[in-house]
Amino acid sequence: REYVYRPYVEREHTTREKVLHRDKHLCAYCGEHAQTWDHVMPQSRGGGNTWWNCVAACGPCNWDKGDRTPEEAGIRLLWEPYRPAWA
Repeated sequence: REYVYRPYVEREHTTREKVLHRDKHLCAYCGEHAQTWDHVMPQSRGGGNTWWNCVAACGPCNWDKGDRTPEEAGIRLLWEPYRPAWA
């Protein structure tokens, strides 16, 4: 047997709860109360669960955006996603 060394790589684990906490339960598209999250670049197009790709969103905005980018959906982000200091 041979063992191959693979260095430890810390992964960005984000969850819906963490994203909602970071964005203070405000929708990143309209500023209303958010109860879910949205991937700015859809996962079907290679967008991952990272701090820089996930934002809090209300149901109507999440539904309207669908499986598109904000530019394609004709909406814009009120702020850019970021990694919080506590993460």
